[in-house]
Amino acid sequence: MGVSNVAPFDKGALSSELPLPLYLQLARHLRGLIIGGTLGHRDALPSERELAERFAVSRVTVRKALRELSCENGVQK
Repeated sequence: MGVSNVAPFDKGALSSELPLPLYLQLARHLRGLIIGGTLGHRDALPSERELAERFAVSRVTVRKALRELSCENGVQK
């Protein structure tokens, strides 16, 4: 699913129907927002709680996604 089809922080960006785990879908979506310029390299992301609410996932899922991006140098905590 491309980021252009949904609002930047829309739960429609993730799907439990896909074989990819939700945390990887979220990491991919956030990475796309950064690469696509929707989020600047210095922009702060919403809090873990807010991301979890916006994407209708657990905070554990958000943490895993952020850890994934951090390992790729996509985000800094």
